[in-house]
Amino acid sequence: MIVGVTRRISCPVFVGRRVELDRLRNAFDRASDGRPSLVLVAGDAGVGKTRLLAEFSTHVDAVGGTTLTGGCLDLGEGSLPYAPFVEALRSLARELPPEARAAAFGTVPAELANLVPDLLSVDLPAAVASEMLAGRQARLFDAIIGVLGRLTADRSAVLALEDLHWADGSTRDLIRFLVRNVRSERLLILATYRSDDLHRRHPLMPLLSELERSDRVDHLQLRRFDRDEVAEQLTGILGVPPTNEQLDALLDRSDGVPFFVEELAASDDLDQSIPTTLRNVLDLRLAALSDPTTELVRAAAVIGGRFRHDRLAAVADLDEPAMLDALREAIDARIIASVKDPDGPTYTFRHALLRETAYDDLLPAARVRLHSRLADHLGALLEANGASDVSLVADFAIHADRAHDQVRALDGSVRALLALADSAAYAEALEHGQRALELWARVPHIERQAGIDRPELLLRTGAIAANAGRPERAVALGQEAIRELEAVEDRDRIVAALANVARYAWETGDFAVASTAAQRAYALIANGETSRLSVSVLSVLGYVRFFEGRPMESARLLKEAMTASNAIGDERAWAAAVGALAQTMALLGRPGRAARLADEAAAVLTERSGEVWDYAGERAWPIRMVGRFEDSARIGREGLQWANRHGLGDRQGQYYRMWIVEALVELGRYDEVEELGRPILTGSITTPAAMWILQAMARAAIAQGRLDNARKYLERAKRVHGPSVNEVWRLEAEIDLACSERRFDAVRSAVDGAVAGAPAGESDGSIWLCLAMGVGAAADEAVRALTRRRAVEAADAAGQARRWLGLLRAIVEAAEADGGAGPFWRAA
Repeated sequence: MIVGVTRRISCPVFVGRRVELDRLRNAFDRASDGRPSLVLVAGDAGVGKTRLLAEFSTHVDAVGGTTLTGGCLDLGEGSLPYAPFVEALRSLARELPPEARAAAFGTVPAELANLVPDLLSVDLPAAVASEMLAGRQARLFDAIIGVLGRLTADRSAVLALEDLHWADGSTRDLIRFLVRNVRSERLLILATYRSDDLHRRHPLMPLLSELERSDRVDHLQLRRFDRDEVAEQLTGILGVPPTNEQLDALLDRSDGVPFFVEELAASDDLDQSIPTTLRNVLDLRLAALSDPTTELVRAAAVIGGRFRHDRLAAVADLDEPAMLDALREAIDARIIASVKDPDGPTYTFRHALLRETAYDDLLPAARVRLHSRLADHLGALLEANGASDVSLVADFAIHADRAHDQVRALDGSVRALLALADSAAYAEALEHGQRALELWARVPHIERQAGIDRPELLLRTGAIAANAGRPERAVALGQEAIRELEAVEDRDRIVAALANVARYAWETGDFAVASTAAQRAYALIANGETSRLSVSVLSVLGYVRFFEGRPMESARLLKEAMTASNAIGDERAWAAAVGALAQTMALLGRPGRAARLADEAAAVLTERSGEVWDYAGERAWPIRMVGRFEDSARIGREGLQWANRHGLGDRQGQYYRMWIVEALVELGRYDEVEELGRPILTGSITTPAAMWILQAMARAAIAQGRLDNARKYLERAKRVHGPSVNEVWRLEAEIDLACSERRFDAVRSAVDGAVAGAPAGESDGSIWLCLAMGVGAAADEAVRALTRRRAVEAADAAGQARRWLGLLRAIVEAAEADGGAGPFWRAA
């Protein structure tokens, strides 16, 4: 069909995509003006995402900008954390001269140095590491955004992240963080992904849905080429315009996908023997290689889409001259391409589909043999260099597992678990922890080699699961560890595990399990014991008692925790106990005292570390109770930012949303309440916090006259499983709705239900608003009855008002006598 025509494999002319290229240039111009954004470039495999990025990078270089590029890796069930960021930052660290490198990277936290070991060898100051797991991700994320901010101080930059469909969980979290937190950096983030690889449950889908709602995100969907564009591409490849027959044949078989057009045009005989599928084309391309080159390409496919010369030499069964000859043939055949890398000679497959085809062609036994060779090579590197390169540790574990080498796979997964947790890559650490647990029973006498026993592995994996947003998994792992520890009567570890299980179960909304675990831990503490362990147990049980509607006992336990933490000199534990006590005192109906306790705890934490937002919720509610609504909303928002920065947006952020919307209702900012509560309606918040948020949304809807919406929110709130203390707060919105609809009988029933559900002196803080709304509704009902000349009904309503008013006065007077009620309560 195109016999006798000299053909290029790639078209030298940039075909189509002018509109898309202009949109990228405009986004870069906006970034250069200090308006950073993210552009998502989607399209089928082979549609030209990489070519568009290359053309755009040429423009960026021409106008004096910088492009940092990193790609996600296709590792099946395995994953390397932050892969595209590590690649981009590693290249940056190596390419910048020393002074510019120091200016860009600044102080390097251990978490970043773990991921980019090159930073360990340069003269950069190191930050002090912290033991707090959640803080590790915050320091890493802050460090990366700091690098990008300093880099763009005197130039504009593009951060290009390729193949987001293979992104690991930590990479997805970091992208979320950047989109939320870039402000005026001269930065454009560009991310590509295969849209044809996505399905409803693909892990990238939640991130894409979230990003679609951001006004900082633009989305380009690359279409396939039309007839004119295929003709232009073929002209560039062939050097002459194609005939109509040639164009029709290639258009039909390529379906307008540029990469398919190139591959079909590169076939030696394009008459009637043109294969009907691209897979046939790629198989024929690989089959045309010599045997040594075929073996080399298959070995490269085992390593990954991008690979260094030394790794290829370790895996391929070829001596150096034969390997160089095979590489030359693979490069000439445009299967493999050489890429610039400061590490030395590095290569990549010209397209991921070529790598996938080569890997699929391997027999299972050959795959195992090649993965084993690669694991040998990576293991030797680890022995020589230590476990300083997190990606190397994780890579070793993955390939040892695929080599069916259970001993090394288990050892590697344990090492990867610890290394990845230190680098705040919790989702990937959890994968390795679960793999290690699966392998444990199959490997005899492993404890000595692993340096850890099974209960400890269970507990560490559980803690990582909680930080990865999987508290239900953390509960199961913790309970399994407790059973094993009970067999050896290891009291201290049993107590610590029970306290953690209580916390994790509370997060899932399983308050029965939380209460049982906390009580068991408390029973195992010796009377009068003063230790970090006892402080932890007293605090968690005190917190559980609060949500069970037992604030008197909660206050007693939290005061014990304060005393014990003082005795051991742990200011942070003391402040945490004080913050929880403030919340409890608010529930007891002592808002003035509660607000002072909350402020005192915040002052101690600020003086000690400058970081208070991990306890923002305990502070936001008490100060709302004394009428400091603006402060309460601000503290809640700062707490939500803290949670997002620490990778805990899903785990703790929902509770900060809860405190924020409560304050916003009082401020009359109803549209903001609806916006913050929207995740409830999409089902992304399913914990007990959902009830509080829904009742606040209902009250906001009532204030706006949207009673149908209010009823919908309240009906949904009834279905949320939560602690007993939730019921009274839900009744606030029920009463508010009944007042708006003038259903006094419903008001009476709900107010009396709230009073009955809150024993006198125990939960006064939860019923005062119910009583205040009840008094107002009863007074209105009495007036309406009098206008209708129904004296008996008027007297009944007035009597009800006086009874509720008496209870309300007693609550306010008790609060005034014990720390103050504040203007909010006195006004009621």
